[in-house]
Amino acid sequence: MNPRLATSRQPIRPNIQPCRYFDSRGPQQRWRPAFTQTDVRATQQLPVIDTDKLHLVSWNIDFSTPAPTERMAEALKYLNKLQNEHDDRNGPPTRDALFVDIKLQSSIIRLCNTHLESLASGTPKRAAQLKLASEFMHGTAGSSAPNDSGDANATDGLFQVPNAAILAGDLNAFAPEDVDLPSKCDLNDAYLALGGTEGSEEGFTWGYQCPDWMDGQFPCGRLDKVLFCGNIEALSLAKTGQGLKTRIDVRMPEECSGPPSDDDFEDIWVTDHFGLAVDFKLMQSDSV
Repeated sequence: MNPRLATSRQPIRPNIQPCRYFDSRGPQQRWRPAFTQTDVRATQQLPVIDTDKLHLVSWNIDFSTPAPTERMAEALKYLNKLQNEHDDRNGPPTRDALFVDIKLQSSIIRLCNTHLESLASGTPKRAAQLKLASEFMHGTAGSSAPNDSGDANATDGLFQVPNAAILAGDLNAFAPEDVDLPSKCDLNDAYLALGGTEGSEEGFTWGYQCPDWMDGQFPCGRLDKVLFCGNIEALSLAKTGQGLKTRIDVRMPEECSGPPSDDDFEDIWVTDHFGLAVDFKLMQSDSV
């Protein structure tokens, strides 16, 4: 019997593999798993799209001919013209909090980066958002609800209680109600812990590097904060990125036929916020 024919008659068995991506950084370029933790449950249900239609496109892009990058870029540009985006511009915005656990010997340090609601009408939302984030920082998220209730959003047992936790980001703390939100969540404010004064200009992180169209519309303020809890101590805090600009070519695409002149460049702020750099000292303990 032809060995090739015999092989082709063997039953096909699935080879289930995790999703991977190619990491080209550093000397050891290799494929890495896209997720390091598979048993992850959503803590918030995504909004349901009100439609019963689905439009799908399958398109093989030839790998064997030259210029694969250029051809793929053109194909993606073409596909972009075929789609009709779901219009969510007028829908309610949502906010994320990204948590990372760092294991140091026998301790877990939990880091959180977030950007709280920015609209004036969202002041109550900021309180709820920070409260929820603080529960993950303290390791109490989901502890008030039994995990055997069938609730897909339950988080019991998913997160360890950390030794310490730090939250940093743009908290949009521009309303009077925002001042005591950290203390209500049992969180320490690094700026205040190091002797800073609430309402003092020395703590302001926003309002000095805004685009021209925004000048004078909003007062300067301490919108950005670094909060912490647990067995950790703030040692120092400094602003970063003050006065940082970048030079860009401001010509329209149709004006770029020749080399640019000095008049074609403009210096713009890298961002409208100052950054915050904080040094911490970690203490030894079992929990927050």
